[in-house]
Amino acid sequence: MWRRLRRRTMGPSRPAVHGDQWPLLAVTLVALVGSVVFVLTVVLDG
Repeated sequence: MWRRLRRRTMGPSRPAVHGDQWPLLAVTLVALVGSVVFVLTVVLDG
């Protein structure tokens, strides 16, 4: 068991975001930041 765990954790890591996923990540971040800003303005102004 320890050998398998060590092989998984110490093995070569894969990239967090692949090349064709950058536009999807950008759209997701823009939507997330926009929704947080919207909620904060509604809460603070309301």
